[in-house]
Formats: sequence, structure tokens, C-alpha cells
Amino acid sequence: MPKFIILLLVFLFPSLAYAASFDCARAATKMEKLICGNSQLSKGDEDLAVAYTNALKEASDPAAIKKQQREWLTNAQRCDDYACLMNAFWSQIAQLANPENGIWTGTIGNQEVMACFFHFENPNYENKSGYFYLRHSQLIPLAPRPENTKIWYEDNSQTPTGLWTINERHGDLLQGNWSDATGSHILPIRLKRFKTLSMGDPTSSIIGCNPEVVKLVNAAINTRVQKEKISFDKALTFDGKRYRIFGATEEVNTLELIDKSEASTALNERLKNELAVGISEYYGCNTPSDEKEMHNYSASIELAFWNARWITFVRRTGGDCGGNHPFSEFYYTTWDLTTGKEVNLWTWVEQENGKLISHLDTFYGNYSAPDQLNKIITEEAVKPLGGDPENECLNIIKENAKYQLSLGKKGLVFHSSFAHVVQACDYDVEIPYKTLLPFLTKEGKEEVKLMMSDTSSQEAR
Repeated sequence: MPKFIILLLVFLFPSLAYAASFDCARAATKMEKLICGNSQLSKGDEDLAVAYTNALKEASDPAAIKKQQREWLTNAQRCDDYACLMNAFWSQIAQLANPENGIWTGTIGNQEVMACFFHFENPNYENKSGYFYLRHSQLIPLAPRPENTKIWYEDNSQTPTGLWTINERHGDLLQGNWSDATGSHILPIRLKRFKTLSMGDPTSSIIGCNPEVVKLVNAAINTRVQKEKISFDKALTFDGKRYRIFGATEEVNTLELIDKSEASTALNERLKNELAVGISEYYGCNTPSDEKEMHNYSASIELAFWNARWITFVRRTGGDCGGNHPFSEFYYTTWDLTTGKEVNLWTWVEQENGKLISHLDTFYGNYSAPDQLNKIITEEAVKPLGGDPENECLNIIKENAKYQLSLGKKGLVFHSSFAHVVQACDYDVEIPYKTLLPFLTKEGKEEVKLMMSDTSSQEAR
């Protein structure tokens, strides 16, 4: 490894010793020892250093790359086995080498498209990249060119029907060119990242094109979505902060934050995209043969918490679109109003044996609470049941350990999300911040203490 790279990494990450730049006999941290004890991890470590250096060279905002790398390192240092750390390396290498990973909407020439890029260094992950013309509903696969991450083959790499060349990748904008197989026909590509609350941050997900979003490309549904007239309700308040509800049908609606800031503008874009997803799901609930039947589908975004620093939304969907049972689902997301970025509240909670929260878990939003913390949660949850042994929910609650998490005024709120047949047993438990302190990470303790201080100040007024 070139000396300047080693010096750069040591300067940025003094606590992380790269295998090529330090004496393994002096390895001290768990991460250092894992790297020194495995040749594949050592290579992964080297590959990450190269990907990081290349990303800095190409970045229009190097400071953002450095910040994201530090955040990755904080999470990766929790790994205590080969699989965890290797997956962390693969994920970060792919993200640094391929910032286009995610879901995008825009145009090829004058034709509207939706594109999904998911390129992985881990060969065990199936490539599910592709794109649609919005006037059609058929996926056209995209295969990454191994030796050049800016080039993608259309259909397949052996006999491609076209070629994508990504020339510019600036944050949430992507530009390049499409050409046919012969290179004689070239069209400009202009794309903007598609963001929704229900998907969280698409750049951190290892999921392919999300089914919720894919429905937007169905030609018949998309035509209806475009024709819908959006209506806004009058301004409402939540703890003194202004917002309003808007939607295109009585069954599908979302929110808009009225008081503008850089963060609220970014969130409003996501909230607007939620409406497009919700409407497409509403029309997609019935098959074409069922169009004379009434839709039985609803989707809404609601506020669960909002203070000067944080805001928590809950997306609720429900209906009966065929199958054995109706469905009812919810999904909580929390956002930092100083940055406009999503925060995974489970990173505030110390996991068993330092387990790393995976990208797949992040997408679905369900995590297991540590045993001692879960005992406190379930004890609170069963109190309303009065210990009645005949109550069928009693054992279901006692055996549960998975939750979605949101902010509350006095504590973190743990939400169970049971399958349809036992959803009647679902519960929400708010555990006081003071009680949570022994179970929190360093980051969690710092944030919770600020929440406690803010709550105390409000109560003193």
C-alpha cells in the first residue's frame, strides 16, 4: 500500500490499524485482531483502503465521504467474528465504489424511466439491478462491468442489448449516456434519487428494486397516478409545530411540514414520493378483472414524535387485496432535523455480544432487544393482562423479543409487530430514558441524556 494512503488512514482512523501498516504483534482492538488473524479479512481491509482512496479522488464533497467512512467504522468495530466483519467490508466497498446504488427516476432521452442499481462485492449476493420505461412494466436487467464500475451492460454481459455509461455521480443526481449494442445510437441519461420514508435510506439497503416502488412502473397504474388531483387540508399543529395532510384519495394520504428548513425540504420530498407509492398500491390492490369492485386499501403517514431535533413518522397500510387474510402493517422511521437524515434508533441500544445490525435488518426495521432489556419490556406489556393464564396473548408477549422503535417524550417506545393471526396481541411499551441508560451504546447514552435534559426543561416551565 502506498505510504501516503497509510498515513491518510492512520490520520483519519487512529484507532484502526490496517494490516499492511502496523505490526500485528501490537494488535489491541477486537477488530485489529480479527484482521491480523485472517488473510481474507486482511485483503478485505486492503481493498477497502483502495476503494476509500478512489472515492475521495472522485468525490465532489470529500468531507461527506470521510464522515460516512467514520460512521461505517463505528458500526464495524462492533463485529466479533469473521462473517460480520467480512460482510461489513463488502458492503462498504460496494458503497464507496458504487455510489449509484439505490433507486432512481428520470429520463433516457425523452423517455421516463426508473432505474435500480445494486452492485455488490460479495459474489453470494444476486445482482438485481435493472430499469423500466414507465410506459412499460417489464424489467430490463443491468449487469455491472467488473473492471469498470461506471459501465453497466443492458440485459447481460455476454450479448448486451445496450450499454449504460455513468459519467457524473453527484449526491442525488446521476448523469451519463445510453447507447445501443453497436454504439451508433446514443441518448443522455438524467436521473434523480427516489427516496421514501417506507424504504428508509435506499443507499444503505441490500434489497433489490423494492416491490412498493416497482408498482409505479405499471403502465395502467402510472397513468392513473399522473391524473390524480392532489388536495391539501388546512394547517394543523403537533406540539406547536405546523404541518398539513395531503392526498389524492380519501384512503391514501401523507404529510407536509410547513415551516421550511433544509432538512424539512428533504423530508417533504420523501413524503411526496410516499404519496406516489401509496396511490400506485391503491390501484394495484385489485387486478384488472376486479376493477368494478371497490378498493379496500389504505395508506397514511402519521406523526408519532416531533421536537426541535428529531421527528418520527409511522407509515400505516391496510386492506384486503386477495389472499387468505386482510393485512395491516406499520413501519416507524426517525429523522434528524439538523441533517435531514434517518437515524436507526437501534444503534442506540447495545446489542448482545456486540452484534452488528445488518443492512437487511435495517430495511425491515425489526430487531431483538437484549435479554435483560426485553424482560423489562415484557413485564410492562403483560401488566394490563393481570396475569390471567387464560389470556392467549400472555405467552405470545412473553416469548416476543422483536420490535420496531420510536421516540417518546419520556422514553423509547417499543412496538411489537405480530403476524396477522395474533395482531390483536400487539403492544406498545414506553421505557423511561433513565431505565434504558445501562442498555445503551455510547452514542445512545449521549443522545438520551440530551432528551432527558430537554424533557426536564419543558417540565420546569
